[in-house]
Amino acid sequence: DDASYFQVGAVYNESTGTMQILVAYQWAGFHIDIYDITTSATDPVVLNSTITLVPWAFNTDYFYNRIRMDSHSLDLNKVAIVWDNPYIGLQAIACEAGHWGNILNIGNTTGESGPDIAFTQNATANPEVNIVHHNASGTAITTSSIDFNTLMTATGTVYPSIEDVNNITVP
Repeated sequence: DDASYFQVGAVYNESTGTMQILVAYQWAGFHIDIYDITTSATDPVVLNSTITLVPWAFNTDYFYNRIRMDSHSLDLNKVAIVWDNPYIGLQAIACEAGHWGNILNIGNTTGESGPDIAFTQNATANPEVNIVHHNASGTAITTSSIDFNTLMTATGTVYPSIEDVNNITVP
């Protein structure tokens, strides 16, 4: 009840040899539920675990913040997720073949919101991940990119390459 901004993706888990369904959402913080696809006729999809990205904080209204996910369509081993944390700015996490990277802060995004994320759909081993978001006043939209391997291996704060900033006159 009351969960919002559902995002659904899939990733192949090389450790278990199965596909997993990922459900990212906002509810009392931000979370990812990981479901295993099984061979069972009675329980074909089973909740494996939940990753808490941002726990609920007293007196914080997360309903104006959102989470977005993209699965790489050419390589079902890769998933990238971005969300706007009201205390930090944009944050991201990546998964490859069932192995999760660290929760990363996206540098220089304090007060930024409304993020979206998408892979550059190419067949390279290290695709680019594109992030789009707007500033607190809603008057600038920023497009940036970061390579997937950085999302998987970095710790702390990462700084994507800013590709474009569009200033708009009306929020």
